[in-house]
Amino acid sequence: METMAGLALISVFVSIGVLTVEHTVFQLNKERVIHELRTDLLKAQHHAVYTGKEVNVRFSPDGAYQIRSSSGILAEKNHQGVSFQRLTLGLHEVAFLPNGNIRKFGQLRMEIDGDGYRIVFMIGGGRFYVEAV
Repeated sequence: METMAGLALISVFVSIGVLTVEHTVFQLNKERVIHELRTDLLKAQHHAVYTGKEVNVRFSPDGAYQIRSSSGILAEKNHQGVSFQRLTLGLHEVAFLPNGNIRKFGQLRMEIDGDGYRIVFMIGGGRFYVEAV
């Protein structure tokens, strides 16, 4: 009887630990996706300024995005569990001009494993940020 109680107690502790680790992995994945997106957008902006040519960013509803310039594809990502949606900016309307500014300001919605985020492209200076909604 004591052995059964001990085994039951151990199984409860193990299951709590597994749930905690699983939640941490999901959270780290979300942070990684956001970090990669920010880094890729900053690289796109830098490339536009460095080359003096416009760089376009095309988002897809299925979670993929592609960064292109006149010289070809600079980056291409496709994350599982991610989706992009139009808010005030179309999915193919994001572009960095040769001076580093954004062509059109506005917002996109990004969803990662059911959690919503807003990507905000601000007018002037090509600034942008990602926030949870």
